[in-house]
Amino acid sequence: MRPIKTFNLSNILEYYLTNNDVLSEYDLLLLRHGISILLQDGSEMISALIFGAFMHRTIDALIFLICFCSLRIYTGGLHARTPAGCYCGFMMMFAAVLGFCSMSIPVFVSAILSMISALYIILCSPAEHPLNPLTPSQKRSAKQHALVLTLTGLIFESVLIYLKPACIKPITAAFLLNCILMILLKCSGFLRGRKDARR
Repeated sequence: MRPIKTFNLSNILEYYLTNNDVLSEYDLLLLRHGISILLQDGSEMISALIFGAFMHRTIDALIFLICFCSLRIYTGGLHARTPAGCYCGFMMMFAAVLGFCSMSIPVFVSAILSMISALYIILCSPAEHPLNPLTPSQKRSAKQHALVLTLTGLIFESVLIYLKPACIKPITAAFLLNCILMILLKCSGFLRGRKDARR
């Protein structure tokens, strides 16, 4: 019996692009980075959806992922140092989100948490990572996108309060988690600055 050969699609693509002078070396590095991010984020999303389905919370998982991921692009916040840390951290946070969604929280409490988190996001986004500084136009664009997405989420949550109140918790969790990650980034920068000042 012959062993089955497995082909790495990214290696085949890289071989084609480099040998045919389609891309420069810099463009090739960007492509490699983009493919690795796509694979990493894709694995997180698929794992989260499978975990949500296993816990019988597929709708909650889907609503949370759409709201959280679309906001996270523009709000910034704390990031893990390694892809493995990112995956493990995301899955732990996602498990906490599903736990939050399964709790019996009054609708008005959920709405208040959403409004406080949304207000912080609107006022303080984007939370800028020191290793990835943004230009003034990038900051302005991120702030505008965060504002539009946050207001859209609040409107959607308001509609759900009347139609299906049980479905507002994943939106609240998305706002709350984005807000927490922004605060954690600012606190870690503040603590790092204090340690540097003592030296």
